[in-house]
Amino acid sequence: MSNWTSYPLVPLIFVVSLALSIGLTYAPCYSALCVEEFYPYATRVHIAVFYGLLASYALLLTLRAYNPSFRRLCGKYVSTKVLPVVGKRLSLGGIAIAIWIALITLASIGYWWPPQFEFYEARGRVVGWTVGTVRLAIVGVTGHLCDILLGLLILPISRNSILGSLFQLHTSTLLFTHKMLAYALLLAVVVHGVMFFAWLPVFALASDVNKDVYNIDNPTLSMEESEHRGYYYYTVFPSGMVGLNLFVLIAITSLPKVRRKSYNTFYYAHIICSCIFFFMVSIHASTDFYFLLPGLLLWLLDWTRRLLWLRQNKIKGSLENAGNGWYRISMPIMGRLNDSEKGQKIPLQTYYLNFPSISKYQCHAFTASAVSTPSEGPIFLFRRSEGKKQKKLDKEWTWELGALADKQAALSGAQPTTLDVRVEGPYITNAAPFFTATHVLCIVGGTGLTGAYSLATSWFAHRASEQSSYFRLVWSVRIPSTAELREIQELEERVRDTANMDLIVHISSAGGGRLNPATCLHDFLAHGQPAESTEKRLAKSPDSQAKCWVYCSGPEGLLDAAETACVDYKEKLRREKTASTSKGAAGSVGTFEWYCAKWDV
Repeated sequence: MSNWTSYPLVPLIFVVSLALSIGLTYAPCYSALCVEEFYPYATRVHIAVFYGLLASYALLLTLRAYNPSFRRLCGKYVSTKVLPVVGKRLSLGGIAIAIWIALITLASIGYWWPPQFEFYEARGRVVGWTVGTVRLAIVGVTGHLCDILLGLLILPISRNSILGSLFQLHTSTLLFTHKMLAYALLLAVVVHGVMFFAWLPVFALASDVNKDVYNIDNPTLSMEESEHRGYYYYTVFPSGMVGLNLFVLIAITSLPKVRRKSYNTFYYAHIICSCIFFFMVSIHASTDFYFLLPGLLLWLLDWTRRLLWLRQNKIKGSLENAGNGWYRISMPIMGRLNDSEKGQKIPLQTYYLNFPSISKYQCHAFTASAVSTPSEGPIFLFRRSEGKKQKKLDKEWTWELGALADKQAALSGAQPTTLDVRVEGPYITNAAPFFTATHVLCIVGGTGLTGAYSLATSWFAHRASEQSSYFRLVWSVRIPSTAELREIQELEERVRDTANMDLIVHISSAGGGRLNPATCLHDFLAHGQPAESTEKRLAKSPDSQAKCWVYCSGPEGLLDAAETACVDYKEKLRREKTASTSKGAAGSVGTFEWYCAKWDV
């Protein structure tokens, strides 16, 4: 199931979810708190508002994805400075989406407050005790604010999710949105719980007769009604508390320090606790389940795509020590992977590899340095992880995998190790500007080379003959020996005979210091092809036609610096165009775009 064949299923899922949600409000309810029983009209309005929010959200993202002018408007930064707390820049699109979600969520107070207040007021008037009515109404209203945030939070945001592919959203954008929604939901849940506990002292002071009006574990029912229905209807409060504790645990294990120190803890806590959390909140209130439906169905679609995209359980790959800390994994030709109609020759292909000899369950993402062709399988490069104590590093999968290659090298010299590999992919990164850009600059560090190398080989094969195009790869490494790699040596030979292609290896430990992406970008655009003057190059590639695309990959510090350089240049280019200044360094291209391979927030 490819992306294109699964795209039509997304709107179908939303329609089915809406129909099911409305339909289930007329069917028997299996939650401990059946909201539609007490507030039928408000519940259906609530569902309609939520799916209206999803529809408007989808419309805006569709316009952004497929309308260049609207995309540029959404991507315009209010300020080029990174916000200190969230670590992101504010864009018009991000602000608009955030305000729209906040307005719709808070607007639900308008149709929830009257029925909530009237319900508890009427129940209290039966015994002449209406103290605490406002607090109970607030508990109910804040609970329904949580419904909307929960429904948005569960929408899939994985690295290759259907939504990310359909709407052309970068993974870091999806992850950041997911994180902000999680914090908002956590705040709403805490307020929901605090208001309930604020009602308890009022309830404790009531007489026994008055207390019978409310079941403390489910205030929508009286004690008599609860006893008549059964103990299941006492589980509203317990299920809510279990859900709150699970959500706090998920939030704690998702913190950057915990996630980076022990990814397995984060991953399994996220998966296991989330499943239990969804089950508990579905018991807690029926509206929670209705709002979970589209996200759950989209997750099912994503996993179906992954299972159908999964190749073979046991492919024989070869692992070898490539020297100087590098390891190379070579895969055989894998049948359907060579179907050119599925874009298998496009660079920046991501595969998920599982090595049963290392772990039966862990899959690791690799960007292929050499993509699959009809005559060759994909090739991957990696280095052992660093930055931890050796005792912990020995348990890391990169060290265990490297140890297999080293052991084989010690026994039989350069002979590769054959091992079983489970392969999932390829997943294609949206890098459409690369194919039309007249100027391509890759700024990478360390193992970030793999994606840039696939771009370089693709450009050399298909674009090198275009005299108006220019490609430069700048690779930063700490020590010279890291650059002693067969792939780089082959690329250097190609560069020698190609006038419009450059390869620059920056050695940070050899007096060069840290690579400055801003300097790289300025030098690239100011000087262009070494064989020509700036004037000649601009005459051949005019302002309105020249397009520059920058690819960045590597350590977090390099990515942040590269992104800042691109944002600053884009802003400078916009100001110069607005002021109608003469062509110069910043005016050397008409279109400027970039892609940062950021997978963390």
